[in-house]
Amino acid sequence: MANGFMPYLLEQSKDVFLNATPSRKITPPGFLKMLLNQDSPEVVSMGLVDAAGHMRDVHIKYRQRVPAGKSRTSPSCDIDAVPSYSEMTIPALLYREYTVHLDDEIIAHYEDQASRMKAAGKPASEYPQELWDVIIEAANGLFADINSDLVTGQAAAFGTNIVSGSAAAKAINFPLNNQVNDLTTGFTAILNDAMENEINLRDCSMVGAGLINAFMMQQRAKSADFSGLNTAQLEMPNFYYDPATATGWGPNEFGIFEKNAVQLVNVNKYKGDRAGDKMIAKLGTLTLPVADSLGDASIGKFTFDYRLQYNACLQDLAVGGNSTPVDEGWILTLKSYYNAFNIPADAYDAADRLYGNNGSLVYQATNA
Repeated sequence: MANGFMPYLLEQSKDVFLNATPSRKITPPGFLKMLLNQDSPEVVSMGLVDAAGHMRDVHIKYRQRVPAGKSRTSPSCDIDAVPSYSEMTIPALLYREYTVHLDDEIIAHYEDQASRMKAAGKPASEYPQELWDVIIEAANGLFADINSDLVTGQAAAFGTNIVSGSAAAKAINFPLNNQVNDLTTGFTAILNDAMENEINLRDCSMVGAGLINAFMMQQRAKSADFSGLNTAQLEMPNFYYDPATATGWGPNEFGIFEKNAVQLVNVNKYKGDRAGDKMIAKLGTLTLPVADSLGDASIGKFTFDYRLQYNACLQDLAVGGNSTPVDEGWILTLKSYYNAFNIPADAYDAADRLYGNNGSLVYQATNA
């Protein structure tokens, strides 16, 4: 029965729930953020793909420092060494992509704003606002997968901790009762390890979750414990919360990273002559103006390749692995070539006290 009433107002969840909108929440990719927030020299990424989009191999040459015990105690005309370089190869790039399709007929049934065009990318392409919203909603899955790949790769790349003589996670207990100043536990032990490994903790970052995250959250509210120690006044590294480390490294495991000791490779192929309007598709690079659920926008430094094309006729395409009729509309693919690499394992001479160290240490926190 007609009554002349407006059936209802339909509002976008992003306009109602704002920063709490579930589809736009991004799980903190702490390890990736740590890599993006370093000095991150781009000589490797730019070397792998030049300004014209051409691919090539990149090697890094390095020499070992002279360890203690190699100098002589009496004059001589002998030569002690002929310095030579070693080379390391950048690891093979990892790859992730995600493709979405939006039917024009469906967009036409939304409010006017959905079909308004928005320019973004380099070179810029125009996207319907609804497609742009879908891109932002895809960010969580892309960043989560990329970060997880990097975390998993780092699990086998931690260097030797010369205190323990091993690259395996060293157990660090944060005591429940701090009545005695035990110099072999808690963050005091980590500070000591850093100095023993010739790492400047003031210029380091820490990535992890679980107990170490709880410990770091307490620091701003700390005062002296029963032993007289106030851990809030210790030299603390930057901390990045990353829930992916619980499975990528192990429960309550966390890493200490000397600044720039691990380098991110973020390669973009769609630039120079390979970018632009290719008649059937537009190619270029794109950064996403997003922040993670903690409000950190540093993931916006990561650059994706994009391919934007228009499907001009009804055809069967693979959607989620199944052949599906796809009508006129927009198809967008975000893709990324990336990896991370550490200082090589033989960067120090076998006789050097730091042999096997690469500026990264791994720990497992306990609380007993």
